[in-house]
Amino acid sequence: MSEFPHRFDSPIVTHNFGTYVYTVVFLPVEMNEDLPFAQYPHLRIKGEVGDMPFSGAFRPARGRWYLLLSKKKMKAGGFDVGEWVHVRFRVADQDAVDVPEMLRLALEKNPYAMETWEKLSPGKRRGLAHRVASAKRTPTQTRRVADVIEMLVLGEF
Repeated sequence: MSEFPHRFDSPIVTHNFGTYVYTVVFLPVEMNEDLPFAQYPHLRIKGEVGDMPFSGAFRPARGRWYLLLSKKKMKAGGFDVGEWVHVRFRVADQDAVDVPEMLRLALEKNPYAMETWEKLSPGKRRGLAHRVASAKRTPTQTRRVADVIEMLVLGEF
């Protein structure tokens, strides 16, 4: 079995969502039935867009699903709006959370914060982990880890 059993080609387009404009690829409608969108409307996937490794989630938009391509991913892949890309993917573990090392170590040192962390939904844990992982500099990451631990201890999330 292929590492990426699902494949399609799509143009990169802009998707207007209220006042926001996103750069996305839309999943072909004929693939909707092959995927568990009824159970997971924000279906997490791992794969490749072009030759660039990718993990993310298909998000719903009026009966269709799209995959968001951030500015950073667009630049890293050398992609432009209007360009066609080949997308290969597999459905990922829907409960998986990539925890940055610095946050993992801080959670291990604080049993109360860890207990609260484990009670959170995977989506909330992913959001807190992303807050730490998105920091560009170590001092910012360190400050965000402290903020997350404090929020967990105080129950403010």
